[in-house]
Amino acid sequence: MRRLDDYPGIGFPFFDEDHKVFFVAGKGEMAISYYQFSKQGNYLDVLSCFRGKEPQKGFSMMPKTCVDVMESETMRGVRMTAKTIEYVKFKVPRKTGGFSKDLYPDWRIGTPAHDFASYWGGADKDPIRESVEPTSAKKSSTVKPGNFMTKLTGAPAASPAPAAAASGPSSAEFDELKT
Repeated sequence: MRRLDDYPGIGFPFFDEDHKVFFVAGKGEMAISYYQFSKQGNYLDVLSCFRGKEPQKGFSMMPKTCVDVMESETMRGVRMTAKTIEYVKFKVPRKTGGFSKDLYPDWRIGTPAHDFASYWGGADKDPIRESVEPTSAKKSSTVKPGNFMTKLTGAPAASPAPAAAASGPSSAEFDELKT
């Protein structure tokens, strides 16, 4: 047994179940280490280490829908330092560009496989998964700004409401509430 790393602060662990990669970012550290579970057993193989210029205050992974599959990106994280917020892209080096089907197994799409009754009744279902292979009309699967909420809710993104249509009590109703 070997220790992964000594982190003087709090460690932020993340696991990518699709690629069996374990990421560790330590608060106060400048590095993000990542390891892959070996196919021979319960061992971790060192993959690489990202090194930033400043110590990180926090780190989190973004949803899989944010990665660019045309660039062989497998995960994307957000790293917060004292002065900046940085995006960290974890890519698999490839000589050719474009989508590589071997890198992208079907991903969880975020839709529950159970309703409450079946879950409470003890049913066991696999998560709902979807292929991320882009169609010929679509150049990239990176979620564009404004479309992220559409993917989450299924509803089109609403345009900002005019100031007159703001929710809450009117000034007359507010005066009534004060008395």
